[in-house]
Amino acid sequence: LFISIGENMSKINKYDLITGRQYIIPRYGGNLGTSENWLYGERGILSYTMELCSTRVPTDPEVVYKVCLTHVGVNLYVCERSWTVESEESSYQLRHFFKF
Repeated sequence: LFISIGENMSKINKYDLITGRQYIIPRYGGNLGTSENWLYGERGILSYTMELCSTRVPTDPEVVYKVCLTHVGVNLYVCERSWTVESEESSYQLRHFFKF
């Protein structure tokens, strides 16, 4: 599920999907202890870290505008996908409860 959503986000914004221990800058011990781990483990919330641009804080208004436009589609996709994840989870729980 994580990979599927990440791949679709990557198709929209044309960014590389980096998962697990794949980092541009290697980190000791992978991504253990990140907010993504806690959100999923404690609350069942799917979360992603998305790098928005190649510079720390763009100050050029045209760059900021382009970054915002690039991610409108991703944000809309994630909003739409959140509804299907919830319905998939409910469907799974019903099948498990009634042993379909």
